[in-house]
Amino acid sequence: MALVLVGDRYQITRRVGKGGMSRVYLAWDSRLRMWGALKVMSREAVSDEVLRSRFAQEARVMARLSHPHLIRLYDLRDDVETPYMAMEYMEGGTVARRLTRGPIHPRQALTIAQQLCNALAAAHDAGIVHRDVKPQNLLLDRAGHMKLADFGVAQASHDTRLTMSNMSLGTLAYMPPEQQRDASKVDHRADIYGAGATLFAMLTARRPTALIAADRERALEGLPEATRDLVRIATASEPRDRYATAAAFEVAIIEALKGVERTELDATSLIIATDPVPSGPPRTQDTDDELDHEDFGGTTRRWRPVTRPPESSGPSMIKTMLIDEDDSNQPASPAVASFDQPLPAPTPAVRPRRWPLVLGLLLVGAAVVTCAGLCAGGALGGIGGIGWGLM
Repeated sequence: MALVLVGDRYQITRRVGKGGMSRVYLAWDSRLRMWGALKVMSREAVSDEVLRSRFAQEARVMARLSHPHLIRLYDLRDDVETPYMAMEYMEGGTVARRLTRGPIHPRQALTIAQQLCNALAAAHDAGIVHRDVKPQNLLLDRAGHMKLADFGVAQASHDTRLTMSNMSLGTLAYMPPEQQRDASKVDHRADIYGAGATLFAMLTARRPTALIAADRERALEGLPEATRDLVRIATASEPRDRYATAAAFEVAIIEALKGVERTELDATSLIIATDPVPSGPPRTQDTDDELDHEDFGGTTRRWRPVTRPPESSGPSMIKTMLIDEDDSNQPASPAVASFDQPLPAPTPAVRPRRWPLVLGLLLVGAAVVTCAGLCAGGALGGIGGIGWGLM
């Protein structure tokens, strides 16, 4: 399968997540020389100006926050046809994926919840309410540490510009009653409810819908004793009855951990499977065959080394260009995927070709090198092949 280039910088190898508004890919950043996650708006969403604004808002919220348990943002391009952002990649997958294997040990679940509350406290201190706390947005690294992601429906305190009145934003099972009524009127205590509902899900591997049903107390009785009050208080129907802050919830979790049995636990018991990254830049064989035309607006492109006449009098350079897979006889296209095209630039004037002059200079240079080698009495034992790779 071909490597796909985005923005003349990111080489995509496989898709690691998909939602209604965007898709997430494992990508190699050729500038920073590192692997990351590239979140690209779906084709269905790019024409919606509200969704485009929300996508850009998510990146700007992430850029404002710096915390050990929050996903880091590296780049945003929202001035192109299909916006995208580059983020930190987590090899351990999501907590939701882990829950497909069953409940998480209480000690590990409480540790994740503590890290979550610590991250939420930092966001709340910065005036940000996440509004979509759930297992799908909790990512794990290979050591089992958690980071909170997806600020797509987050909002600054008292900012309703991207929230339609009486519109519910978030995920119903993890959403407090006040958010279901009107998402524009929630405060940080909505995230405390989401954290409590997420703790319930981690302990039971069940959706927390039982917490808002008539049998709420029976659902709570099924939890480990040290965790019942945590979930009961955090998911109270009235915001005033919940923990006042995420920091207060974290303190209660730390206290509850003292009553949970200490066992030998490691990251392997938490992570169901890792999505490891290669040790270096990607190769074509690293690319997932599922990267098809659907992902990139009907055009899949691949890397192919081609040569073209130099445009300056400097040394000749072999460039890696992008060629359409369905028509490799066409001229090389610019090194940018079709969905990342900015507004067309004016057609430049045709410049005279300089390659005959360059070729002549190279021949003269070769002659000088040969002569020097002969004069040195064969000191140059041979010339190795010139190697190049994708940067």
